Amino acid sequence: MNGLEIIKEIKQGRPEYFKELVDKYKNMVFRICFGFVKNKEDAEDITQDVFFTIYKNIKGFKI
Repeated sequence: MNGLEIIKEIKQGRPEYFKELVDKYKNMVFRICFGFVKNKEDAEDITQDVFFTIYKNIKGFKI
């Protein structure tokens, strides 16, 4: 299942797919964050913030 399909499922009232979204993209998001801050703990915190923000605002995503 690709990212757009996962987001569609979540938007259709299936929040259990959010774990699949996180599992699919967490490493990539972490690497990007780490590239900016060069600190593991900060990159982990930012990664968590990214996914929290996505969760809060996913209903407004346009796909």
